[in-house]
Amino acid sequence: MKHLFILSFLFLLASYSSSSKQEERRVLQVSLEETSVSVKDLFTKVEVILLETNDSSLLAHIVRVCESNGNYYLFLKIIRHTIISH
Repeated sequence: MKHLFILSFLFLLASYSSSSKQEERRVLQVSLEETSVSVKDLFTKVEVILLETNDSSLLAHIVRVCESNGNYYLFLKIIRHTIISH
């Protein structure tokens, strides 16, 4: 049983090493120099949309904005208030 385990392990090791040699690894080279880019080069259409601004639609204390699959998620800092009335 011990020999079967050792042979199986050696077989798996040999098959892994032969398959990894066949893989072609590509390297992506990126220039880190600053270049100026026009908005027209990045986008085909630029549009300004005026948003409603009243007390019930304003957001405050935004900690982080995340984008996932075209949706934006805002993470707000929750501040607890203590109200003292006389």
